[in-house]
Amino acid sequence: MAGRGRHGHREPQAPSLVADLGIGEITDHYAEIVRGLPAPPVIIGHSFGGLITEKLLGQGYGAAGVAIDPAQIKGVLPLPLAQLRSGLPALGNPANLHRTVELTEQEFRFGFGNALTEEESAQLFETCAIPSPARPLFQAAAANFVLHSQAAVDTDNQTRGPLLLISGTADHTVPDVVTRSTFKQYRDSMAITHIKKFEGRGHSLTIDNGWQDVANVVLDWLKNCGSDAMKLDLDGRIAIVTGASRGIGLAITRTLAAEGAHVIAGARRPTDALTALTDAGGVEFVAVDLAAAGAPEKLLAVALAHGGVDVLVNNVGAATPRLNGFLTVTDEQWLTALTLNLMAAVRTTRAVLPTMLAAGHGSIVSTGSVNAFLPDPTVIDYSAAKAALTNLSKALSKEVGPKGIRVNTVSPGPVETDLWLGVDGVAATIAEATGADPAAIASRAAADSVTGRFTR
Repeated sequence: MAGRGRHGHREPQAPSLVADLGIGEITDHYAEIVRGLPAPPVIIGHSFGGLITEKLLGQGYGAAGVAIDPAQIKGVLPLPLAQLRSGLPALGNPANLHRTVELTEQEFRFGFGNALTEEESAQLFETCAIPSPARPLFQAAAANFVLHSQAAVDTDNQTRGPLLLISGTADHTVPDVVTRSTFKQYRDSMAITHIKKFEGRGHSLTIDNGWQDVANVVLDWLKNCGSDAMKLDLDGRIAIVTGASRGIGLAITRTLAAEGAHVIAGARRPTDALTALTDAGGVEFVAVDLAAAGAPEKLLAVALAHGGVDVLVNNVGAATPRLNGFLTVTDEQWLTALTLNLMAAVRTTRAVLPTMLAAGHGSIVSTGSVNAFLPDPTVIDYSAAKAALTNLSKALSKEVGPKGIRVNTVSPGPVETDLWLGVDGVAATIAEATGADPAAIASRAAADSVTGRFTR
């Protein structure tokens, strides 16, 4: 971990695997991933991720691209003072070319959180700021003086997918004038290129309380840009979803079925909403209690009858508030939490993985939780189990990724589901124990989240 140096700056990181990576190496890494996918994806990137999105799209990768506050590419000339100041923590010391650099809280406030309250900026700094390689900043800064700069993009490509550039008018790190200049670089291409400006938004617009506004604009653009960018190529695919009867699991089941997949929906009992999906076709309910060790084999057997397993979504889980502290949580309660939130995923993954390995492809997605990274004593056993699930998924991805199997976790914060807002949900349980109003408990939880609201 970096220590604090003079003037409050965090000292540069020791050499690491990423310290000397540049734009070219990072772009090549993602190009290799895209080449291994069954269909061209929508590529979305922020800041230098936006620049890399532009490079990949220019190289012919992806069905469409969205570059949000993209770092300047070669040919972009404006260099506002705010942008120069934002880059100084890295560019101010030439030795950083071969180092990773971590911003101080004050530097993060200026470069990312300037359009936010001081409290929200500080929270984002604590949860999102990590050391990053400085080499890409040096490469972008010198791009217009280097003949074969890695920050160059093929802006003349006539056959690439549609591109959306997004800027924030209050952005210090990539000011709006820089993104508008980037947009002009595409003037000789007949491919679709659009630009969208968010008034009063800073460089944090993808992670702050207004992120959903950005996401909705991107989704609407993808639907209306005249391409098949949102097609997930799931026709005929077989997917298993656990915890599929309500909440996140039900939403995933509905989406996969709408995209043409045949979904094996596992749950202890069906809900009216899940029954409606099965009646509509494309969804097959399997009654299964994944707290039992042999339960995943029932799901696998149904999937094999349809030809195999292409997608596994480990969504089953539960959180029970522990309101009287760590010492009151019994071994039985610990085992229950670990069984539902970790071992159910372990067993189901272990059941389907041989089939995926034999086919040479597959995708495993597990629903984690923000509590894996922000532990909460109120759900201490749940937090520990979700942290273990995240660690498991990362380790497994390293083992089976080279064999064609993608392993990912999604870590949502508070979501408008029965887990939080149901009759026996977290809010109701805490309210009953404390005499408070469940709505007030939910409102406080929403206010404590980065977005300031429950995800819908």
